[in-house]
Amino acid sequence: MAQSYRPHPGDAIDARVAEFANLPGNAACKALFCRLAQGSYLFGTQRATLRLGAHEELQALLGGAWVPLEEFVRRSEPAQGVHLERAREVACASAAFAAGPLSAPAPRLVSALG
Repeated sequence: MAQSYRPHPGDAIDARVAEFANLPGNAACKALFCRLAQGSYLFGTQRATLRLGAHEELQALLGGAWVPLEEFVRRSEPAQGVHLERAREVACASAAFAAGPLSAPAPRLVSALG
């Protein structure tokens, strides 16, 4: 089973980041979020400032304007493509590992002594 994003205790912004990152459609981007301090994150290699808006929606500062986090991620993905691809590979490998061993027989050990 793939790991989930776990929020920093007592941080409402990070709790919302966890909700967003742990949605099934956001499996690849969850590995890109790294909390630096309350409201301050790395998204891959890009620094991001996040806040809760007037209606408690998660927003990111992008080009001097506050935008929904979904838009920030969508617009930031092209620059983070290499990191997203690596996160997808890790997620797929984790899922394969969690599924258990393949049905192929285990290799036999052959002794040089006969």
